[in-house]
Amino acid sequence: MPSLRRSLSEERKEDKRSRMNEANPYAEFALQFSEGGCWYCGWIPGQLDTNFFHVKTDICHIVGGSGRRKKDRRALVYLCSFPCHQLNHGATIRYHGEPLPKITLANMLWLKQRYDPEYYDPEWIASLWHGGALPEPEEPVRPRWKK
Repeated sequence: MPSLRRSLSEERKEDKRSRMNEANPYAEFALQFSEGGCWYCGWIPGQLDTNFFHVKTDICHIVGGSGRRKKDRRALVYLCSFPCHQLNHGATIRYHGEPLPKITLANMLWLKQRYDPEYYDPEWIASLWHGGALPEPEEPVRPRWKK
């Protein structure tokens, strides 16, 4: 009988998670990752960083653009607002005169796969992507100040 109880309990949790994700996909995602910090540089809200003036962390979309920004947890990653979210959008940001590497789609896929594997769904993401086949996930080059 304990196995039946456990499976019913697991079903209820899964059903609740599904309903919560449908109602507000950002809520569960933010709740789970808000204290963990940026998936790229590792900055944690409230932490003093002498290299950059971090303001906050952002919930970011792996694939953006008109009609492609879905409110679905499978499309989300967690980055600090500056510099990482800006690097993802192609901004040129310099550290001691050297440009920091951009965060590419392949890097975003790697971050999603690494930090939120339960919701990593490359087929679904590919359905939003209009640029042909998705690239293979690629580990990003970590910021020099975090090595």
